[in-house]
Amino acid sequence: MLLRSPKEFDDDNPAIEFLKMKGFYTQESISDKEMQSNLVLEKIIDYFKYVTPLVDYLNDAIE
Repeated sequence: MLLRSPKEFDDDNPAIEFLKMKGFYTQESISDKEMQSNLVLEKIIDYFKYVTPLVDYLNDAIE
């Protein structure tokens, strides 16, 4: 799939491949010990709460 350059940027911009990207993700490491813990669900929920403002901001920016 060929992605077009965002209209605000020239095709020869050194960062054009990054500017074409439309996805993002966040990441949190969870050890094997944590995965086997009774607290793993709490850790995952806390992480989602932590990154929600970033996800909301980025979603608003691309809408």
